[in-house]
Amino acid sequence: SISNAIDQFYLHCGRYPTTDESLDSLRVKPQSDDLSNWSGPYVKKAIPLDPWGRDYIFTSPGSHNTDSYDIYSFGRDGNEGRNGVDADINNWE
Repeated sequence: SISNAIDQFYLHCGRYPTTDESLDSLRVKPQSDDLSNWSGPYVKKAIPLDPWGRDYIFTSPGSHNTDSYDIYSFGRDGNEGRNGVDADINNWE
């Protein structure tokens, strides 16, 4: 659902939120001059924490999705690159 909100931002604004604008830009219009078509808020409530109580990590442009954005969580253990129940959750695999 977070990705859908980011995609709605893109459809209205012609670009994705930047890393600096963060996921907060889905609720509150950033102060950028190029966002005259911002039609948010794109989410009704604050962005939820991941299932383990931590913020999702958002980068735009992404390192893996260089033409859009990366959004991910380091999973249950909070450490990058684990497997099984501690595996990372992301939008590029």
